[in-house]
Amino acid sequence: MNSLFSTPTSSFKVYSYTDEVNMYKIDKIEEGLTLVSDCNYPCATCNSLNKSLCTSCVIDQNGFKLQNGICVVNCDEGYFYQSDINTCIPCNPSCAACSAVSKDICTKCIMPTPYLHQDKCLSQCPDGFNENVGNGTCQPCDFDVHHC
Repeated sequence: MNSLFSTPTSSFKVYSYTDEVNMYKIDKIEEGLTLVSDCNYPCATCNSLNKSLCTSCVIDQNGFKLQNGICVVNCDEGYFYQSDINTCIPCNPSCAACSAVSKDICTKCIMPTPYLHQDKCLSQCPDGFNENVGNGTCQPCDFDVHHC
């Protein structure tokens, strides 16, 4: 019986011993070794009832981030990466997409607030600006034209 077991993953070494008392090291394992994990990769921790529902992600060269219980390489549009908790969190509800700096700095808008103005999504543009339906932004009025 292999009672002591260690598995560092970077270089992947397996140490197995025949018993705890004599510590006879086995140099070669040909078959019968099963590695068991509490969670499915790339979860570092997961829901106790579902090995695939991650509560945190492994930290490796892939740079996984947690988003709605799934480890992803890049946050989906509509999410902001909060590095201190390694998690993709939803942008402000009025934003279709937000900047990498803050969930409250909108870069794209959705109904019912389709117009982007000074990093905010608005239902209509403020005085002195026209709604540009084509690109969803508020454009400064051209005061030579009297439709502002």
